[in-house]
Amino acid sequence: MEMMKEMDCPRCGVRMDFQAETEIMSDKLKKIRYLYKCPACGVKTSDLELRLTRDGGVTISVYSF
Repeated sequence: MEMMKEMDCPRCGVRMDFQAETEIMSDKLKKIRYLYKCPACGVKTSDLELRLTRDGGVTISVYSF
């Protein structure tokens, strides 16, 4: 799995920052998104999303864009 590749903004050409965002959907579902965000114009491009589901155990689902 390739992460942290360098990427230029498709809109303005500025080098994008690599970031992670977390979102708690419920006590049973949490999402972690890895994305690139342009510091100049704010465009976001998704790279990877992890979904952690707790239902007895923990299930991790990986989504790559």
